[in-house]
Amino acid sequence: MGFSSEIVLFLVFAAFLAGWVDTVAGGGGLITIPAMLFAGMPPTVALATNKLQGSSGVLIATIYFTRKGVIDLKEHKLALLTTFIGSVFGGWLLLQIDTRALRVILPIFLMLMGLYFLFSKKVGDTDRERK
Repeated sequence: MGFSSEIVLFLVFAAFLAGWVDTVAGGGGLITIPAMLFAGMPPTVALATNKLQGSSGVLIATIYFTRKGVIDLKEHKLALLTTFIGSVFGGWLLLQIDTRALRVILPIFLMLMGLYFLFSKKVGDTDRERK
């Protein structure tokens, strides 16, 4: 799949913008996924690319916070296991959905998620007690 220089420039700009949004508030995927779909990537490739990027960031943050003693991985074994199982199941499920249906469904879900975060009061602003 070849891209013109204009599309590559657009994708690089979208990636930098998404990285900034992720740093400030999270949700950079709401920028990168539509950008990749606009560039002509199949929905499964756009989602997989976004998840790989996100997983890389989470891995680096996990290593950093584990070394600093903020996270105890032994304490979160069950969460790690269920997250892995859920991601494998989600990836398999995504491959079962017809690409044409994904091209219609995915933008709708992205818009609904964006609207939810735009109009939700104080999403993520609440300090929660550790359980």
